[in-house]
Order: sequence, then C-alpha cells, then structure tokens
Amino acid sequence: MDDLITNTFDPKAMDESQVRALARTLFEPHHEVFDRVHVDKFFDYLSQPDTTRTRIQGVFLPDGRAVGYTAVHFYELEFRGRSCVVVRMASAFEPRFRGKSGQGAFLAQELARYRLARPGWDMYGVSFVVHPRSYKFLSQFMPDFHPNWNEQTPDDLQEFMISLAVRFGFPAVEGAQPLVRDVGWTARDTAQERIWWARTDDPAARFYASYNPGSAEGHGIILCCNFSAAGVASGIGRLAQHTLSRHWEQAVSELQGLGLGTRVPTETAARLLSDCRLFDEVAPEALQALGEVAERRNFPAGTRLVRQGDPSEALHVVVDGEVQVELEQGADEAPLVVDQLGAGSVIGESGVLLESQRGATVRALTATETLQVARKAFLEVLDAHPSLAQRVWHVVAARRLENLLLSSGAFRELGVDERHHVLDHLRLSHLTRGTVLPLGQADALFVVKGRVEVKSTAGWSIVDAPAMLSPGARSTCHATEPAVVARVALRFSALRG
Repeated sequence: MDDLITNTFDPKAMDESQVRALARTLFEPHHEVFDRVHVDKFFDYLSQPDTTRTRIQGVFLPDGRAVGYTAVHFYELEFRGRSCVVVRMASAFEPRFRGKSGQGAFLAQELARYRLARPGWDMYGVSFVVHPRSYKFLSQFMPDFHPNWNEQTPDDLQEFMISLAVRFGFPAVEGAQPLVRDVGWTARDTAQERIWWARTDDPAARFYASYNPGSAEGHGIILCCNFSAAGVASGIGRLAQHTLSRHWEQAVSELQGLGLGTRVPTETAARLLSDCRLFDEVAPEALQALGEVAERRNFPAGTRLVRQGDPSEALHVVVDGEVQVELEQGADEAPLVVDQLGAGSVIGESGVLLESQRGATVRALTATETLQVARKAFLEVLDAHPSLAQRVWHVVAARRLENLLLSSGAFRELGVDERHHVLDHLRLSHLTRGTVLPLGQADALFVVKGRVEVKSTAGWSIVDAPAMLSPGARSTCHATEPAVVARVALRFSALRG
C-alpha cells in the first residue's frame, strides 16, 4: 500500500495566492475524477468567503503529489424558525486511493467539533452528488437523508434544499425532479463502468439512476441529511463499525494468505459457483468437484486480488462485492480502468489455462469475497470432467478470438451478430505432440495456445498463439508441442444454414 500523507488547510487563514496554489494542487485529483470543471471555479469552491468555518483535508503521496481531498464548509442559517448549521461537503480521490485516506474520520471529527460548539442548533449536511458511487457511500453513513428510496422528502425540507441549491449557484434542470440541479460537471466513467452501474441491484444506485438519469450531462442530486446529535453519533458508530470491519477483513485476508481458515463447505461452494455464468449448464458433479477445491478469500476495499504481470497461480469467482480491472500505465500515470465486475464474475481463468502472466490488475472497490481455486487443482478438475473443460476452454478461446477480430482490419467489418455466430461455432481441438489435424476448404485456423506448423500448397509456416490464418484447401495442422486450436468457418453465411 502506498504511504499517504494528510494535511488539513484553513482557507480563511491563507491569502488569495496561497488558496489559488492549493486549488491548483488539489485540482489534479479532482480533474482525474470529474470532467467539465475549470480550475478557477474550483478555486471559488475552496475559498467560500461566507462560511463560518472551512476545512480541507488534502491527501498526498510522499513526493508531494495530491491524490485526493475532502472539503467541509459550515454555514449558519435558519430553517423551520430555528438557527441551524448547514455543512456542505465534497471530495474526490483517484480510484486506487479510495477508502485509504481516513476521509470518514476527518468528516466525523469536523461534524462532532461543530456539534459541540453549537449544542442547541439543528445541523444539516448537504452535498451535490453526480455519481451513484458517491450517493451509495454517503447513504451508508448518513442517517435520515433525502431524497431516498424509502420515503417522500417533506415539502418544507425540499424547499429549503432548493434554496440552498440557488444559494450555491446550481439552477434547476427543466423536466427533471426538483432536487436535480445543473451542477456542470460529470464523473469520468469508462463505458464498462457505466454498464456496471446500470445493471447493479444495489438499491441506492438504482434509485440514483432513476431519480437522476441525466448525470452524464452534468446533472446532480442535492442530498441533505439531518445531523441531529443522535444522528451524528449513529453516523460515527457506523463509521467505526466500517473501520473495524475493514481491519477485520484485512486480518482475515492475511490469515488466508497463510492458508488458515479458508475452506468452504463443498455444497456451499458448489451452490455459489452455480450462480456464475462461466459454469452455466455444467454438470452438478463437476461443480461439486470444483467446490471441493475452492477456498474462501476476503479482500478489504482498495486491496489487489491480482496484479498485472504476476504469474497466474489461481482464479477467483466473485461471490460478493465489486472489483475494478485496471491496466497499469507506468509509474507516473494512474491506471486505466477498463472494467468493473460484480458477483458471479470470474477473474483469471484465461491466465490459468494459457499459463500466462496476469494481463491486468484487479482491485476490490468494496469489501469483496471470492472463491479461489488454485491453478493445479483447477486443471485436475478439468481433466476429470471433460464437459467442464469444454465449457471453460470454449469461453476462453472465444474471448481471445473476439479480441483478435475486433483488432484486425480484415474482420472489423463483421457485424455484431455475425461475429457472435462465429464465436459460438468454434470447433476446438486439444492437440498432443505429433497430432495432425486436417483443415477443410472453409476453415481458418485460430491458434489458442502453443505453437503449430501448418502445411499447405504454399509450403510450411510456423504459427504461435494467438494468431489466425487461412491456409486454403487440403491443408494440415501439425502439433510440434501440446496445443489448443480452433477451426473457424470463413464462409460465415454457410453457418446460418
């Protein structure tokens, strides 16, 4: 884990040049997370001259580079005929540093301090939320918050929230819910992340998507929480429980790394594996055998399940939680997020079968539980259950071929339906050394794993995986070592029958 340094700043104790310098520093992680925000507008947010108290916690690497921040602004106003404190909150962290900064403890400390300073006052927290991830996080620790999926927002509270949106310069969005405002910035999501959030069953995320369908256009929800004394205590309690849970998960993870306490009842493991798409239509006895060698692993949020470039020693089936697939970009660049996966997803089966290094880093976004199957045990189960081996190899081969089809100019013109039809009709062959495989006139040869020699009328050629060629009629494939190949029909129209 990276060593992080936190510093707390008070803009009211700084001159304008110092605040601008701070804004430029913290704008880097902000811009990593949000689009459509100019540094001058970010400076205006940090300075907030009409607050009674502002504190900004910056999070830095040892070299001084900022990776995130949390800001809280306190305003003393009136609501329901009483003096109240409104706390405006915002934060942004580079993805790999989320959950590692002590952000929750900082917020809890600031809220408790002001609560003690104004014991008889009402206190409300507000935030303009532009992504379901933020809404989900805040809903975990904010008691009595609105809008939510369980109850209607009281009319007077809604009017108060709208007045705050106007005060902070966020206009209404025509045709949208009244608490949806034009905040002007958007979260930087990959296409895969957007797909994942659109299909998740999490109630907070589902509510956010239905209430604010225009988040990709710069629309956000103003979220308000009643920070009563009991509510603040409850929130701090939830945070403490969350923190203890993270420490417990870390301890369990370390024990599991030593091989302690990882076994899962076979029936339980088989049932969990049956929910995974990779094992659709696999015989129960094969799942039972796989369940016998599965081990439970727990990964706290922010930790790596696998790291790019490492040997593929095991595969993981995600049982609970969310993970993010990242491609490392170099020491000075943030990783590129290419996918986000939830329960039922499998991680690492291609590397295990192909005996290759990990092609990407996979990191837990939330506390994540997996079933881990060691490479040796997995291959032994495949040897004993040919139907399972056929299913897994077909999925891996189709995925590898699809990557080739999408990246090759010769096949980019294939329609989606035609490409999927080709992938569904692969004819896989596992070749031992010395095997000769005849190829038909309509066949192209896709080498999934290993090296083969192909003899045709044009002569001999050596082909290393992954590659595809069309040697022509009366050609033969010769295995000089164990290999896996797939015959692919070039006459795609013939496949449609």
